[in-house]
Amino acid sequence: MDPKMFEDMGPVGSGKDGRNPPDWKGWDHMKQWEEKKEGPRPKRPPYKDPYYPQSYQLDFELDLYDKDKVKAGLMEYLGYTKGQEKIFEKHLTMIDDKIVRQYMKEAYGPGPAKGKRPFNMCIYGASGYTGMLILEYIGKRIKKDQAFTFCLAGRTLANVEAKKKEVLGRYPLDWEWDPPTYAADLNKPDDLLRLVTCCDLIINCAGPFMTTGGEKLVEACLAYNTDYVDVNGEVPFTHRLLEYHDYAKSAGVLVVPNAAAAGGMPETLTWFTAQVAKQKTGEGLRAAKCYISGSSKAMPSGGTLATRAAMNAAMKDVGMLMANPFALGGNHLGIVRPEDLDKNFSVVKYDADYGCWCGPFIYSFMETRVVRRANGLMKELTGEAYGREFSFTEQAKFPNEDSAKERQSASSNTKSEVEMLKAEGKLKALGEGAMEDERAGSWTKYEIIGKTENNKKVFTRMIGTDGYEETAHVVVDLAIVILNHRKELQFQGGVLTPGVCGQMFLVEQFRKTGFVIEEMDKVDGVEHILEDHA
Repeated sequence: MDPKMFEDMGPVGSGKDGRNPPDWKGWDHMKQWEEKKEGPRPKRPPYKDPYYPQSYQLDFELDLYDKDKVKAGLMEYLGYTKGQEKIFEKHLTMIDDKIVRQYMKEAYGPGPAKGKRPFNMCIYGASGYTGMLILEYIGKRIKKDQAFTFCLAGRTLANVEAKKKEVLGRYPLDWEWDPPTYAADLNKPDDLLRLVTCCDLIINCAGPFMTTGGEKLVEACLAYNTDYVDVNGEVPFTHRLLEYHDYAKSAGVLVVPNAAAAGGMPETLTWFTAQVAKQKTGEGLRAAKCYISGSSKAMPSGGTLATRAAMNAAMKDVGMLMANPFALGGNHLGIVRPEDLDKNFSVVKYDADYGCWCGPFIYSFMETRVVRRANGLMKELTGEAYGREFSFTEQAKFPNEDSAKERQSASSNTKSEVEMLKAEGKLKALGEGAMEDERAGSWTKYEIIGKTENNKKVFTRMIGTDGYEETAHVVVDLAIVILNHRKELQFQGGVLTPGVCGQMFLVEQFRKTGFVIEEMDKVDGVEHILEDHA
């Protein structure tokens, strides 16, 4: 990264500014467990406070610091000279913790506070396909009354700069701002430090998230009080982030994965449906049935294919997790009921509530889990779930049984899909996807029939354009809501879902920028065969 970017920022920070993790009382318990291996392993915080007395090992679980660089700096700070490395190593366990903490404070502490950083937002992964769509969306839809400062970052600076020139050449910003571009590698501690202290919020769109080290960026955001949102659609990656939930709550940091069309749209609509039910009937939701329709000619992007391949490759390690309907939490009843099982959305059936044939939808596996997490979050954070026995199911709707069965029998094998696309000359490389003319005329619709605890019905819907475009729409609008309403949000920290995080602020922002999200008197009916807009 360009060092000039940070020359006025002071030293890169450690979050000492009132944002350190609370002292954790379980270290002795952890040591005893490691010696005896009896009982369940105690839960650890995501990382150790760099100011917590640990000079005996200088082993920071949050790998933000280059340990060799820390040791070399500490050695010089304490007056050891070249050639005394072995003596220093011997003395290291005897050095007063206060001295080590003072060094860390001077060398790495605390950096610019939120609100005083160079940028409101950083878009990481800006050279990829989703990064391009995000920049395109900002240029096309965001007006100067919601202007914000932002920078663009990615692993290869030349690629980031080329993408910026290409997109902003077509869609210049509505306000005077030339976003700076930077190179940043999530495997380099110094890059991470600078990345998370240059902005108040990071959008991460660099996938596949399971293989790109996205959790390192999340941990860095937690350490430096930087809010984080991403577009991931990977259940194992989101599950990996759940261990940070308690600390994120206590530290007041927002971590919001799944802020994409897949996941974010039905989850936000379900939150909205629960509010409609409560306001109209005074009752909670017993069940929400979601129906998806749409039309798109866009082929899967290279990133989508890479994510599917990564998920398939990891199946032997994460298969059990992914088979759990409550892999992301939300099972406050403590049981798995028949209505919670995945088989409900993989079968072809006639749905009497809607009056249509229903069949599989490619993202139901992920979206049902995100919605269940949202329900669990509401129970945890407010004491009240969407409903005492809330259940959520989701399927695509079809005009007839044959079209539903055709979708059911379609191959979902990634290798076969890649070979077919290659043979047709439609295979997209990583970082590539459908261009604007290919996405033109596409639409995406989610409808929900909600049933209250006394079987009263409410109807809602959310309509957008192409699913890829709406991923940019969802994540940017959520970021704007966080930036503009940070202190007004009901929940100030935690690993949240988009709707639970943004609530009505997000609904209103969506409406302002082109989404239809509304209550209906009845469902719309069957219009089109769902085409895969993934």
